[in-house]
Amino acid sequence: MAKNLKLLKLHQVSANIGQRQIISADDLGRQLKEVRSCMGMTQKQLAKLLNVTQQAVDRLERNSGSARLSTLKKTALALGVKVGLCVYSDNTLEELVMSRAKLKAKHYVYSVNSNMAMGSRDSAAFLLKETDRIAAELAANPGPGLWED
Repeated sequence: MAKNLKLLKLHQVSANIGQRQIISADDLGRQLKEVRSCMGMTQKQLAKLLNVTQQAVDRLERNSGSARLSTLKKTALALGVKVGLCVYSDNTLEELVMSRAKLKAKHYVYSVNSNMAMGSRDSAAFLLKETDRIAAELAANPGPGLWED
């Protein structure tokens, strides 16, 4: 049930972003937090991408202090969205999550394959199928593990 609620929230936030609704400056941090959270990324992981502390990300998301526009742009870029008069993306959050899931799945499958002596033509088809299967599983339940290197 919780998995379905997470996917519903992901779809709702993605739809809001797709509509490019104007939001107030006071809500910008909250909107970025919703994007990050729905994608399964932690504040610590976002902080690492931004080369700032987790506390700085927390302050930004709570709108405490005055975030510079350059910081907001950098944060949005790290999340794969854009900040204009609203938070938006050319892709849905589902597409962004699936893109990351495919990258992660490919890494898993090919690292396992390199540790095994699978050299036949059948293994290439198997690897593609496994990559797709793992990517679908990761995208269906995005969490912090999706964003770990």
